[in-house]
Amino acid sequence: MSKYCITAARPKNAAHHLNSEFKLWKWEKKDDGTWKWVSLGWKRTAAIAALLDAKNEVLTAKENETTITEGAPVEVELRIAKNETKFKISDMPDK
Repeated sequence: MSKYCITAARPKNAAHHLNSEFKLWKWEKKDDGTWKWVSLGWKRTAAIAALLDAKNEVLTAKENETTITEGAPVEVELRIAKNETKFKISDMPDK
């Protein structure tokens, strides 16, 4: 398992208000034995979900000029795209 963090989020496009791309970093050990956050660029929601599904640690974080400050753990959640639905996920049976 590896450790990752997200330092920025943006919507898919101007018409889409939900954040669907995330600036992702990986905590990697350098050849000299020290650890460093390495940018992986902008990743889609599916990539973040795949990391979590593979039991990796994904955190929120703040990118400063020379450091990254870790925040809280990230989780993936399903939600209904439209409010006028008749079948709420939270009301569904567990069987």
